[in-house]
Amino acid sequence: MTDKKVDITPDTSIMPKLGKSGYKNQEALAELIENSIDAAIPGKQLIVEVVMDEDRIIIRDNGQGMDEKTAINAMRLAHSTKKNKLGEFGLGLKTACTALGQTFRIETTKEGGTQRYIIEYDEDKWKEKNSWEHTLRVEESPKSEHNTIIEISKLRFNYYPQLSTIYKDAFSMRFGSFIENNEVKIKVNRKFCKPFKFKLTREGRHKFEIPSGDGHVINGWWGLLATRSVKGNYGFNLFKGNRLIKTFQKIGFNPHPEVARIVGEVHLDHVPVTHNKREFIEESREYKLAEGAIKELTEKFELTRKSRHYGKRSKSERLEKKIKGEIQRLFESKQINQISRGSIEYPAVISELIGTETDYPRYEIEINEEKIKLVISLQKFRGDKDWIYDRCVNDEIHIFLNEDSRLFGSNDLVGCAKIGVAEAIAKYLIKEKGINADVIDTRNNILRELNFAMKNQIDKEKKLEEKKKLERRLASIDAELEND
Repeated sequence: MTDKKVDITPDTSIMPKLGKSGYKNQEALAELIENSIDAAIPGKQLIVEVVMDEDRIIIRDNGQGMDEKTAINAMRLAHSTKKNKLGEFGLGLKTACTALGQTFRIETTKEGGTQRYIIEYDEDKWKEKNSWEHTLRVEESPKSEHNTIIEISKLRFNYYPQLSTIYKDAFSMRFGSFIENNEVKIKVNRKFCKPFKFKLTREGRHKFEIPSGDGHVINGWWGLLATRSVKGNYGFNLFKGNRLIKTFQKIGFNPHPEVARIVGEVHLDHVPVTHNKREFIEESREYKLAEGAIKELTEKFELTRKSRHYGKRSKSERLEKKIKGEIQRLFESKQINQISRGSIEYPAVISELIGTETDYPRYEIEINEEKIKLVISLQKFRGDKDWIYDRCVNDEIHIFLNEDSRLFGSNDLVGCAKIGVAEAIAKYLIKEKGINADVIDTRNNILRELNFAMKNQIDKEKKLEEKKKLERRLASIDAELEND
């Protein structure tokens, strides 16, 4: 038996292949920003600027920069001294740059140094030379300079103007804690990222620290969205060492539209991740224990029940607001917010409920040669009635629509409001005026008259507004002539 030593140096083709390992463009760019954050100067605010267009991407920072050894190692595969930092695995810069474009250039000056180091990479030339040797250019640099500039060209994707806004918003979430703590300012195409904040219910955030089950501590916060997400943007954002690994994970609870308010952050600093830092190793013991601990947390604080309960409450509040808005639009009234909010069964004193006679619009309809003047308003009252009516002074009929009525369970709030009004008028005619007719037939006739009356009212208001506009315009012309 003979033992031989063999050379297992990776083929040079592995370098460009790294960029084709599934990196998303946004993730690749975030990787380079994370490298800048790792190189921040203690006590000094870091500024990272990203410039993007159709031809290139430039990432510039005012961090501590790299010396010669660090610059060389930046191009060496899997080399890293960043233990417990964002760029721990040493694949970030190379993989990210080659994922974004076929060529890139790195310029860097170390804080306090006097030399500038430049490294250039061209994928086509790299394939041709078939060698791991690379050129490092050294230039003189003012001692006051310290920064790193990366320029990527021959982009592998099509740039469009909205892309910079999409990335800016994504980085606002990913690096929100750094931005909020004034550790870094990130600018994308001259626009600064702002810390992303969920729009939560008034209860806000609830911080937690829980044991992981293997001697570690999991911390974070949970809250409920004021409006549930219909796009799946709910769940926990999972971090490792302040690096966002996964967004909107439904961990600790089962996904369902009724719980689409649960959001929060979970920091799993002890849980292992894959080499590209895009996934937690979900089969690991650490992850399984963390998953169980988070489930206990959601059960302890009854997050799913609270989400469902708040959903029902907010649905009622939204419906109330929508009903008011639709009734206001229906009758072209600007006074809907002045309606009494008292709980009533039958109005005793109409004047106390509706205020002055000009508070609400009046409508006049004619049914069977009977002219009827209407005042319509929205109320809440006990019982299961959809509407009630009462005779007002001046022979007016005041119709109260019940906000809690089953009528308003429909999407067609305007149509339902009209039906309620029509039924009330029909009931009045049959009961008070002795009209011998079927309520439904009478209601249908009333609906036609009501639509006609409302249309006439709106047309009158439009004509009046047009007249006022014309008068204002004529007055303006007169003023201009006088000035001349």
